[in-house]
Amino acid sequence: MIIIFLVSCENDNCKKCSMNLEETNVDKNEILKKVEIIDRKIQDELSAKVIHYYKGLYSEHSKVVERKEKGIVELIFYNVSSKHKPNNGWTWSINIPENIILGDMNNDGAKDAIVDVIKGGGGEGGNVEEYEMFYFENLNGKYELKKVIMSKELCNCENGNFLPEKIENNILIGTSLCFKNSDPSCCPSISFRTKIGYKNNNFIILKNIK
Repeated sequence: MIIIFLVSCENDNCKKCSMNLEETNVDKNEILKKVEIIDRKIQDELSAKVIHYYKGLYSEHSKVVERKEKGIVELIFYNVSSKHKPNNGWTWSINIPENIILGDMNNDGAKDAIVDVIKGGGGEGGNVEEYEMFYFENLNGKYELKKVIMSKELCNCENGNFLPEKIENNILIGTSLCFKNSDPSCCPSISFRTKIGYKNNNFIILKNIK
C-alpha cells in the first residue's frame, strides 16, 4: 500500500514549502510507486525514534496527542502555556508514514533508512505544511539518527520540495517539484529527477535531470 499525503495551506506565505499532489500535473503514483512498505519491526523502531525526536522538541510546553490509523502515526501538539486556556490551539501536527526507504547510503554494506515526514504548523497565523526528512544509519542492526533536514533544501530550486523514492548505489534518488512565480500555492509545475549523495554528515545535490 502506498500512502499519499495532501499538503495545503491557508495563506500565500507558505507557497515556498507547500504543495497538493492531487492537483499538480505530476503523476504522484509514478513518483512514489517504488517506495517499499518494509518490515513492520523496522517501521515501529524508526517511528518510535521520530516520535521521540519531536516529543523532545515540543513536549515541554505542549500537550501531545498520539494516534495511529492505517499505518500512519500522527502526533498533535497543543499549546498549554496559558493557564486560562489549557488547549489554546494546536501548534504542530506530525504525520509519520509507513513508506520508509531502505538502502546503503554510506557504502558500508548495511541498509540505512530515510523517513519523509509531514510537519504542519498551526496557530493564529494560519497553517503551513512542509516535508522534513530523517536519515538513519544502520549500525550493527540498530538504526541511529544522523541527520534531519527540510526537503526544500534538497530540491535545488528556490521554491519547492524534494520527494525521495529510493537508495541506489549509495545515492538517494527522487523527484524535485518546483514552483514558477506564476504557479498557485497548491500546484508546482516544474518537476525533475534529483540525485543526492551523503558525505561528512551532509547531503549533497549530485545531479538534476530535467
